[in-house]
Amino acid sequence: MVLIMKYVHYFFAAILFVIGVIITVIFCVLPANFIRLLGFENASKKIYWAWAPHLASFAIWLLNYRVHIEGSENLPKDLSNVCFISNHQSLLDICAYVGRLKLKTSPIAKVEVLKAPFVSSFAKGLGIILLDRKSPKSSIKAILNGTEELKQGKSVIIFPEGTRSKNGKIGVMKAGSYKMAIRAESLIVPLAIQGTRSGFEDKKGFHRYDCYIKILPPVSAKGLTKEERKELPEIISAQIIEAYEKLPVRKYK
Repeated sequence: MVLIMKYVHYFFAAILFVIGVIITVIFCVLPANFIRLLGFENASKKIYWAWAPHLASFAIWLLNYRVHIEGSENLPKDLSNVCFISNHQSLLDICAYVGRLKLKTSPIAKVEVLKAPFVSSFAKGLGIILLDRKSPKSSIKAILNGTEELKQGKSVIIFPEGTRSKNGKIGVMKAGSYKMAIRAESLIVPLAIQGTRSGFEDKKGFHRYDCYIKILPPVSAKGLTKEERKELPEIISAQIIEAYEKLPVRKYK
């Protein structure tokens, strides 16, 4: 019965998602791409980013998620040159951050996102930074692009694990992922997220699923000594892991 309910939910969610995609294409993708063809690149991105929180919230609603946020007071009002660093649980992490926290921030995403037609179009429209982890040159380019975005006063979000956790434990958080924030002397906002995988990749039956987000106090990467720069990734990674382990874990049958 649990398995049946799971696929019934997927079926109706898929129908509604297709309707949402059609609406998005008509009112967002087509107008934004037309404006881009006219040479108004920034205006095109603004349209995509204005639509993104609604689409992300729609995805969260479709999968019956309730998002709990702790530490909202730690979210900077000015997101200029802010680098968000988070653990990675699910494809829905970005939906939770964009849809519920309303973060207008460029994610560092793997090139695999380009394999899905609609997702690919929307990702390009938002101007996300693509990374091919099999290519060292791509990694360097992504770091340089991310650094430049931050220096230009934009915000970026990165997942140092490099891939989603499949066992509920945080993987190795690579120090190299912090380079762009350190080079741009950004304000770093650590994030911990728990629960997004349970209702999507590991979905069981039809439940109201809970996602928990913890926003940790910001850490400035400005004016650090060489030794402090070296220690910063380990310090922030430890903070994220500690916060993650304290977040509630719900079991679903």
